Amino acid sequence: MASLTSVGIASADESTKAGYLTDTRGNLVKNNYNECWRTGYWTPAMAIAECDPDMVKKAEPKMAEAKAPAATPAPAPVVGPEKAAFVPITLQAETLFDFDKSVIHSDGKKQLDNEVVGKMKAYPQVEVVLVTGHADRIGSDAYN
Repeated sequence: MASLTSVGIASADESTKAGYLTDTRGNLVKNNYNECWRTGYWTPAMAIAECDPDMVKKAEPKMAEAKAPAATPAPAPVVGPEKAAFVPITLQAETLFDFDKSVIHSDGKKQLDNEVVGKMKAYPQVEVVLVTGHADRIGSDAYN
């Protein structure tokens, strides 16, 4: 029974570290600045206090609850299912950049303005935008 419990604890701990790089023992991998390494699929929803304390919702202090006078709670507003403000947008490199260039051309800028900036203005509650890009496969690592 004890071994089954420890397996359950280990797998629960693994799920809390999803999105972060772990070693073979399940420990978080950190750089020289004690920052956790994130995986390519990490999202702000996966943030944990040990790695990203500013991104984790902080619990209310227990003392405030004890000192506050008991009040009748207001009825909860009826809210429909939450809808994601942003859906992933994929743009091809050719849309934004000319070959062998690192400056976004005017058509690419217009597309970014329409598809990204326009949506950000429509959803001001969005706090984080994750951008992922890759260097060209042609050319040396130093050049790219």
